[in-house]
Amino acid sequence: MTQRGASIRIFLIDGTPEGMRIATKSNWTGRVLMAARTDYARLRNRDELKAPGIYILVGPPDEGLKDRVYVGETDDLVTRLDQHRQKDFWSRVVVCNASDDSLNKAHIRYLEARLIALAKRADIAAIENANSGAPVRLSEADTEDAETYLDELLVLLPVLGIRVFDIPEDPSSPAQGTQGDHSSTLLHLAGPEANATGFDRPDGFLVQEGSLARATTVASIGRGVLQTREQLVADGTLIEDGLQLRLTKPHNFDSPSQAAGVFLGRSANGRIEWKDAQGRTLSTIQDNQVAEADGD
Repeated sequence: MTQRGASIRIFLIDGTPEGMRIATKSNWTGRVLMAARTDYARLRNRDELKAPGIYILVGPPDEGLKDRVYVGETDDLVTRLDQHRQKDFWSRVVVCNASDDSLNKAHIRYLEARLIALAKRADIAAIENANSGAPVRLSEADTEDAETYLDELLVLLPVLGIRVFDIPEDPSSPAQGTQGDHSSTLLHLAGPEANATGFDRPDGFLVQEGSLARATTVASIGRGVLQTREQLVADGTLIEDGLQLRLTKPHNFDSPSQAAGVFLGRSANGRIEWKDAQGRTLSTIQDNQVAEADGD
């Protein structure tokens, strides 16, 4: 199915990028209200909190490199969020509901469970929920309505910087990418004890499951790359496999260089280290894209 363009409107309530904001999307009755914890006293008086909804609490890492997240649902947002003031970890809150009150209690319970499951599967953030949300059986029509709302919400949340529900998808799948979409070009990385494959994408660099990394690092490796590598080992994303480390699931890195550094065990220029089947570097591929665009 062709992905169509859409308009997203972000209204800065305070007129500043750091203040409260409301996000809406064309042809969708949903709305998302985002605020820092420092604005909570004003947030709780907003009319948007008078409807049932889902809320997401987001906080910085405690140990390791992962942000922390809590997903909840309620038909009384103010009372429920007041109770969460005792939780120290969160610094931002996101409230999701609908402007036409089309979400009922069953819908939001269903959406809570779906979002928790997505966050766990994505494994980008540390989940603060003690459970996975109550399973909810909806009619076929209500399930379709809830899933449609979720699809739109998952488009809008990353625009606000909330990416904890992003699940990497293989761009080489027939359902992914289109003709001429260079983000579906499979790239290879080779080095001493390293053998990895991945894709350069708009949201980062996706390395495929089963890719092998060098088990040791050089003394001059960058601190950030080393921390990322150590975190991936600590959470089981990279595991020992003989004399190498093996990636247990697809992982989206911030950049080609971060991905290359983790797998080569040293600082690296990913735009030179990653190459396609013809041996062209990522840098060359991107230069060719520019030349092709200029020739159109």
